[in-house]
Formats: sequence, structure tokens, C-alpha cells
Amino acid sequence: MENLWERSLPLFQQSMKDSTFDRWVRPIRFGRLEGERMYLQVPSVFFKDYLQEGFLDLFQNKIYESFAERYQIVLEVAADDPARAGNGHNPAQSTAPSRPPQPVPPHRNPSAARERVIGNRLSPRYVFENFVVGKSNDFAHAACRAVADNPHRNDYNPLFIFGGVGLGKTHLVNAIGNRILDQHPNLRIVYVSSENFTNEVVSSIQHHKMEEFKKKYRRDCDILLIDDIQFIAGKETTQEEFFHTFEELHHQGKQIVVTSDKPAREIGGLEERLKSRLDWGLSVDIQPPELETRIAILRRKAETFGFNMGDDVADFLATYCGNNMRELEGSLNRVMAYCELSQRPASLELVQELFQHAVAERNRKPTIENIQKLVAEQFNVKISDIKGPRKHKIVALPRQVAMFLCRKLTGASFPEIGEKFGGRDHSTVIYACEKIDNAMKQDLNLRHRLQTIEQALNHPA
Repeated sequence: MENLWERSLPLFQQSMKDSTFDRWVRPIRFGRLEGERMYLQVPSVFFKDYLQEGFLDLFQNKIYESFAERYQIVLEVAADDPARAGNGHNPAQSTAPSRPPQPVPPHRNPSAARERVIGNRLSPRYVFENFVVGKSNDFAHAACRAVADNPHRNDYNPLFIFGGVGLGKTHLVNAIGNRILDQHPNLRIVYVSSENFTNEVVSSIQHHKMEEFKKKYRRDCDILLIDDIQFIAGKETTQEEFFHTFEELHHQGKQIVVTSDKPAREIGGLEERLKSRLDWGLSVDIQPPELETRIAILRRKAETFGFNMGDDVADFLATYCGNNMRELEGSLNRVMAYCELSQRPASLELVQELFQHAVAERNRKPTIENIQKLVAEQFNVKISDIKGPRKHKIVALPRQVAMFLCRKLTGASFPEIGEKFGGRDHSTVIYACEKIDNAMKQDLNLRHRLQTIEQALNHPA
């Protein structure tokens, strides 16, 4: 079967530019065949993600057209890929030669920096200089900059960053570490995921190495950066060790930065004493980016790849193809791969063709306007009252219900929703969503009322 893959290569080469073939197809190696699945090995995670966006259909179709063999192509990262081995190597830099290098602060000494980072490696491409700031993340960005520029100040200790998947938490925590490496050469950083922290606790207990564990996290650490703290929930021993680590570092005035997918008080299975301590300093949230920020993210990514993309294409992708950075980058990768394969420019017509399903899905979703209209009818109030300044209970409850449903059903950011409700601040929307969410747990009538409205929105007559 390796021969079948090798015989297919000239067919692929005929369908794309030589530069595209050399860059993305030639490095692929045949792995194995299992039934109707053909496993191919690629050099990196970035390579795999890029190919999956736009090449797999071509591979499968060309093999079928030429040899009448139908295989499902499965990409695997080669075992010697550094990123897969967990040493923090940035695969994008080694597998995409057309991509210009990411900006790195001028005084960076990579070898010296590595010696001062314990645990996970910091990604050099995650720096403040290439983080796109908008209304949805400006407060979190400012807080992270303040901690990174003056980690001895301890006004924000711990700094607790929370938000959904793909919104930039990991980018910011890496940016903090990278900035500290540049500006504070004597500080030692421990950067670790909560999963790795848990594994280290278990391993240290099993092999009687708890003293080494404590030395690493409590005595040799000046800055603790820990990602996804929610995953220690329910793990009693891990929580016990994290609690004592936190206490020791905080007592010494050493900066702690923690990320999570939700506020500390909402992490189920997390001890109350830990919730309390995570709220001691400053908690900042990152919301899904509003339209303008999504457009800016796409433009920045396209510039990084040296890809020519018009404003109409960026607007379309930002509107229909993702509410977070990962989804947006995935859609951009797909466009770039298709343009290289088809040798067509990135026109609006092309991306509309590529993402027909996304447009159809978006059109099926309720809009903020639909929700406002139906809620107003259900509560017998005017839409103008829901959007207006009145604070009477008669309109306050339906307004909060409408905001809650807008957040749940449309995926719009808090600032976007606030703008549609008379230009209200995003904090007002957050308060409304939390209030309705809590009220539904106690008020069965309210819960039933919202379910009725939601069903009507998802299944319009």
C-alpha cells in the first residue's frame, strides 16, 4: 500500500503549485493501512491541522479516481515531533517556511530564558505585541501587562483569568512569562498545566519525592503560572498540595497567575478555601470577541502568514466562521489551503462557496432581534421598553431574560448584547445572565417560561 501512496504523488502534484506540493505534500510519509483507513505520518501538529483543513478530500478523491480504491485518510504526527513529545517546540516555525517569524522582544536570550522556566516551555510566539485587543479582552490584557511589567508589586495576587475555549487565556499567560523573562532576569518561572501538576503530585507520592516537588514549586519558584485550574476539581490530594503551594508563595509575596474556563466560585468540586484564595487578588474575564475584534484577529493572522485577503473576505469570515480565536484561525487556514490548491485568489465568492454550511447554520440560529421580539410578546411589554432606560420590575425581568437568552442562543459577546439593549455596559449583561441563571434554579415557573420561549425560538412556526 505504500506503493499506492507513492504512485499517487504525481497526481497530487498536477493539482497544485510546485511550491505547495513541496511544502505540504512531499514531507508526508506512508504509515500503515487498517481496513479502509490509510494512516499517513506528518512532521508536526501544525502541519496536521493545516492539511486537515483543505487537503484530505483532494487526497481521497484523487486516489479513488485513479485507482478505484476508497480510503479514509488519517493523519498522525510522527513520533519524533518535538511538540508531541511535550517540549514546547513551536511546529509552525519549522513547517511553514512562508510564515514570517513572530515578533520577539529584542533582548531575548533563548538559551538563558529556557534555564529560568521550569515545567512547560513558554511559547515564544505568544507575546503581548501580537495579542489583538478589543472590548472583550481589554481589561484582562491590561491586568496581565501590569503583572508582567511589575511582578513584585503584588496588587493583583493571584491574577485569575477566566473565559471560554479559544479566547486567548493561554496566549496571555505565556505573554506574562515571556515579558518577565525579558525584563526581570533574576526571576524563575514555573509554568504548568493543572493536569501536569496533578501528575507530578501523584508521581512524587509514588516515588517518595515530595521534597523535590516542594522545592520546585515553593522554594525555586518566583512566578507560578498555572493553566486550567478547573481540572484539579475533585482531586483532594492535588488540591491539598496546591493549597499549601499557594499559601507559601503568597506569603513570600511571589506572583501567582491562574487560568480557568469559569469563575473560581463556579468550579464544582473545588474546595471552598481554594475558591476563597483565588478570589483574593484580581479576577478578570475574557469574553468572545465582538465583530470588530474578530476582523482584526483575522487580518493579523493573514498578515503573519503573508496572505492577501480583502476586507470583504475578513468581514465574511468574522461574521459566519467563528466566535473565538481558534475557530477563526481554522477558517483562515482552510481558505489559505484551498487558494493554494486551486490557485485562485481569496475572493468573497470563493469563501461563500467554501462556507455555505456556516451561513446556513447562522441563518437557522435565533437573532438578538428575534429574541427581543418574542420575549416582549411573552411578557406583554414593548420592545422599546426592553431596550430603553426604564428600570421598573415590569420591564427589568423581561430585559434580563432576553439578555440571558441572547447570550445562550446566539453566542454573541456581552458587549455586543449590551449594544443591542440601548448601549448598556457589558457588566450589566453579565449581571443579568447570572441573575436569571440563579433564579431558574429556585423558580420552576421561570424555568418553564424560559423553556417555552427557547422552544419557540428554535422551532418557529
